[in-house]
Amino acid sequence: MHEKNDFLKIDFSVIVPAFNEENYIGKTLDSLLEAIRSPASGLTGEIIVVDNNSTDKTAEFARSRGAKVVFEKINCIARARNAGAEAASGRYIFFVDADTIVSGKLIDECLSQMEHGKACGGGADVTFDIDLPFFGKLFLLTWNTAVKIYPMAAGSFLFCRKDAWEQTGGFDNRLYASEEIHFSRELRRWGRNNGYRFVLLKIPTVTSGRKFSWYSTTRIMLSFAFFAICPFAVRSRRLCAMWYERK
Repeated sequence: MHEKNDFLKIDFSVIVPAFNEENYIGKTLDSLLEAIRSPASGLTGEIIVVDNNSTDKTAEFARSRGAKVVFEKINCIARARNAGAEAASGRYIFFVDADTIVSGKLIDECLSQMEHGKACGGGADVTFDIDLPFFGKLFLLTWNTAVKIYPMAAGSFLFCRKDAWEQTGGFDNRLYASEEIHFSRELRRWGRNNGYRFVLLKIPTVTSGRKFSWYSTTRIMLSFAFFAICPFAVRSRRLCAMWYERK
């Protein structure tokens, strides 16, 4: 990774929101360090880990890998993403979940799309690191079908121009889940108004399927059904506990 200093211009920033992720963030940071080491674009990147009030050694672990660490006291994924973006020096920003593996090929293509392809931002295909149960496979099929109709980026990987993040107001700090869906909508609107495209790339990320291991199919199905019926429930951290619990 390129260390930030007064003589080095940072072109893009990779933001990793992290709450009690010491067991997963190592693989994520290793993949990101490799991905940004020598991008085909020649641009210079930095990695920012947002310690979202962790009680484990997430921040210490991130510093040991050479990442810049910023702190966000309120345990809310939207606030963590925004805190990272505020600290970012790059004109392009990436949001990568702490349990997600990203390739250099994907980073390069995103940078190319924003540098030359007139993209305001977007996302990428999602795969999981485990063999999913039936409901998990159905969920993945539903998501991949939905994004073809209503383009949106998965929370595990999202990228955008920093000026787009600034002018849309960033992620909605009131949301404890689904913040990436709301931001994708605002980013698409910003792109249309400013002559840019929202793109979904076919280069996959690999994200953890841990929730399908931690929770029963019944609990997951009931949770999704509840949020579909009561979408405003994503403003309650207590009701979004499944996203914040760590096993």
